[in-house]
Amino acid sequence: MKTWIKNLRVRKKILLIILINIFFTALMSIISHQSLNKVDEIKADIVQVGKAASRQLTADMMHDALRADVYNGFLTKDHDVEGKKAVKRDFAEHVGIFKSSLNELKHLHIDHKIVEQVNKIRTPLDAYIVSSKNFIDKALYTNYDLYSTEGQHEMHTYKQVFDNLAVEMEALSEVIEKEYTHQQDLLTDYTHQVQLILFILGLLVAIIALTLSLYVSKLIENPIIKTEEVLSKISEGEITEPMDADGKDETANMIRSLNTVVENLTNVTEYVTEVGKGNFETNIEIFHNKGKIFESLHSMSNAIKTSVEEEKKRNWTSEGLAKFVDITRDIQDIDVFYNNILSNLIRYINANQGYLYVINDDNEDDMFLEVKAVYAYGKQRYLEEKREIRYKQGLVGQAWFDKEPLYFTEIPADFVNITSGIGEATPRCIFIVPLLVNEKVLGVVEIASFQMLEDFHKDFVTKLSETIASTVDSAKTNDRTRKLLVKSQEAEQAIAAQEEEIRQNMEEMLATQSEMERTQRKLTQDKNKLVEEYEARIAELESQLKANN
Repeated sequence: MKTWIKNLRVRKKILLIILINIFFTALMSIISHQSLNKVDEIKADIVQVGKAASRQLTADMMHDALRADVYNGFLTKDHDVEGKKAVKRDFAEHVGIFKSSLNELKHLHIDHKIVEQVNKIRTPLDAYIVSSKNFIDKALYTNYDLYSTEGQHEMHTYKQVFDNLAVEMEALSEVIEKEYTHQQDLLTDYTHQVQLILFILGLLVAIIALTLSLYVSKLIENPIIKTEEVLSKISEGEITEPMDADGKDETANMIRSLNTVVENLTNVTEYVTEVGKGNFETNIEIFHNKGKIFESLHSMSNAIKTSVEEEKKRNWTSEGLAKFVDITRDIQDIDVFYNNILSNLIRYINANQGYLYVINDDNEDDMFLEVKAVYAYGKQRYLEEKREIRYKQGLVGQAWFDKEPLYFTEIPADFVNITSGIGEATPRCIFIVPLLVNEKVLGVVEIASFQMLEDFHKDFVTKLSETIASTVDSAKTNDRTRKLLVKSQEAEQAIAAQEEEIRQNMEEMLATQSEMERTQRKLTQDKNKLVEEYEARIAELESQLKANN
């Protein structure tokens, strides 16, 4: 039985609980219904007794009403015809109600004692009606003296008839009252018994239903509680051991499914750990490698893999740029620099051949690209064949014109051959990059490779081309500066020689000027002396003339 209940589906277990409660509720309802039917029967009897009491009360009232009619007959005037008719009419009506009430009493479903008592009333009632009728007739239609000896005697007789009927009516009232009291007591006792029985039965039903319901609900609740504990631990980031799953109901299947989830979460943890270590090709199975969770993890793994690869590419690019910065930092010989930069570039990107062209702009009207460095194949032959490349000439000249990199993967068989240890072969790709500084082309790098260059390789070469271009520009500027310096030194030497010649000439001029100054001073002195002598001679002649006179 226990196994049968345990293997029931949860819906059927719940249905079983409902059926148990329905069964005992129905049982209680049947018992309650039977009890209520009995109570209703007793109440019906009480109602009948109540109706009997009502009819008895009506008859009792008519008993008094008939006597009142007799009194009204004596009080009615002889000439009051309408009053007499009213008295006769009331008397007939009251007699009818009286008899009708007793007849209805007999036909009610009541105790036979009441019926027997009603039958006993018939004789005194008839006597009372006859006596009352005689009195009314005498009162209405004769000059009957009520206070005469005969009248008093008849009144006394009438009173005995009235009292006889009153005694029987009182007996009927007592029988009805006893029956009513009996029915009330019976109802009260039966109600108490039913309440006690229903309480005891309800308690038993409640205990049985509660016990069975608790047992069945426990079978449902225990797996749910275990599942809740596992889910609570999972929600806190913990992974528990698989649970035992007995039975074939939904809760057992739920536990099995949860065990599968726990197992897959364990696999997820291992998968994430492996991915964190960089092992993106792990064979750990997650949810049979299908579903949104697997797809999300797979997408995450691919995203991390892509990010790692991108980071490697960025690091590769950064390290490469740093390496080539060191090469371009200290340049002693520009030709050695060209060879170093090209050979290191070809090796760093795992290419096979390379050319480095630099623009010769000695004659601005006739500029051309000339080879400054080659790598990996027939250097002299290629130097001879590709010594000069003009503007727009070939692919290299086209890159010079376009100022944009050119990348080709469909290479003609006779375009270029790569010499290796096993012979010659056509490369799979050609990459030609102009060396630009401020939109000015200073040279071109040409690369050939057996392997396809990836985008980050091409981006690296393009970025490095700027550094090479800047270095070439600096080298050419330094070369022009050196040439200008030589010319400046030659000019300074010529100027120094001219200055020496001028200095010597100045010294000669100064010496001549000094001699001229001395001669001038001497001439001035001689001139002054002659003037003095002349003036003295004149004075002397004037004195002589005065003396002669």
